[in-house]
Amino acid sequence: MRLSVIKVPSVVEDGRIRSALDEPHGRWLADLLPQAKVARAFTHVQDELLVSRATRQPDTWAIAVAADDAGALATASELVRSARYVPVSVGDLDHSAVLDPGGPLFPNMYLPGDMQDLLAGEGA
Repeated sequence: MRLSVIKVPSVVEDGRIRSALDEPHGRWLADLLPQAKVARAFTHVQDELLVSRATRQPDTWAIAVAADDAGALATASELVRSARYVPVSVGDLDHSAVLDPGGPLFPNMYLPGDMQDLLAGEGA
């Protein structure tokens, strides 16, 4: 398995960071790499929070995951658990905009129940 990081364009508008794409970042990436199995995880959280939350409160905080492929979703979920977080599926890559800059999960951390409630309210 090979993991890659690709920077997706974003913009700052009215003091808020927003996606510069007209489609979810996950769908954009899957279209860019048609031979790859794409999954998203950790993309809605500020990186400086990840170590401290996992260290001080392991297995407590949620990380959203999304993928079209069930195997890719399982792999991403296992990576999330290995990092001492709780994976919460947001669905396929077409529904992964909730993780994008400007999406309802970005750039915050939630407990699993709170994330699920927020996503249910967003119709995700």
